Amino acid sequence: VWDILQDREPSTNAQKVYDLLKGHQAQYEALSSPQAFALALQDARVIVQYAQLMSIDMNTQQGWTEAGKERDSFMAENIAWLHEHSDGGAKMVLWAHDGHIGISDSDGYASMGLNLHLRYQGQYLPIGFSFYQGAFNARSMDAHGNFTSPQPFTVQAPDKDSYNYTLGSLNSQQYLLNLRHVPKGAVCQWMDGPHPFREIGAVYSNSED
Repeated sequence: VWDILQDREPSTNAQKVYDLLKGHQAQYEALSSPQAFALALQDARVIVQYAQLMSIDMNTQQGWTEAGKERDSFMAENIAWLHEHSDGGAKMVLWAHDGHIGISDSDGYASMGLNLHLRYQGQYLPIGFSFYQGAFNARSMDAHGNFTSPQPFTVQAPDKDSYNYTLGSLNSQQYLLNLRHVPKGAVCQWMDGPHPFREIGAVYSNSED
């Protein structure tokens, strides 16, 4: 795998390995099992995905957008594979950042959630999180632009005009709010905003708050 990714054409070579493996399905299944072969083929597919992502120049806005589009598309593809290969297509719980879970194309491309929504329609239910205040662990970036190891951060209550403040001011620490059918009137107007919304992911900086 490392030799493939270090080559000048990692995406092309990774695809050749995938095609070669797929072309010998009958032989490999006979030596192992259909389930083992399916997993090995999916592992090879993930390597192809990674090689394709690494071939994109992310130093430009166009490249960054393209990489984001490919990443979310690949994640949705892999989730669908896991679901289809689970016992009887059982229900799944998928945990990821709100930006990936949500049904949107606000960044110029379809999110993982939108891809899954288009595939599963009403069977896909995204649940977002609103963070009010407290401590959490996240990575940051050093002066050279490199990611640091996870470290603790603490944030105070958000701005009073934010969605987080309103949602976090209720007399309940944990609750679910169905936003699929927002009542007309003041609630609908508040939802339409615009209001700030605090989103904390794997990488965080105090300057973001």
